Amino acid sequence: MKRLLTFSLLLFPVASTAQQGTITYNRATQYDFVLPDRVPQEIRDMVPESNVSSMVLIFNEHESLMRMAPQVAATRNDRAPCRTRM
Repeated sequence: MKRLLTFSLLLFPVASTAQQGTITYNRATQYDFVLPDRVPQEIRDMVPESNVSSMVLIFNEHESLMRMAPQVAATRNDRAPCRTRM
């Protein structure tokens, strides 16, 4: 038992410094601004109140990189039918 405890304590510094991984999360941005009264309602309806984007944080013990998460491609069954008139 003492050997196991000693061995664990010797490996602890090595295990604690070897940190790497990936974190995926959603970043929400709330827009808080007031449009002038002269802006038409049609334009007001087009202005978003917030934005949510998926982000990925990739890190290791020396560096980190944050970027947009890759978009999952829609399969043929997920997409709405497309019609083209000529």
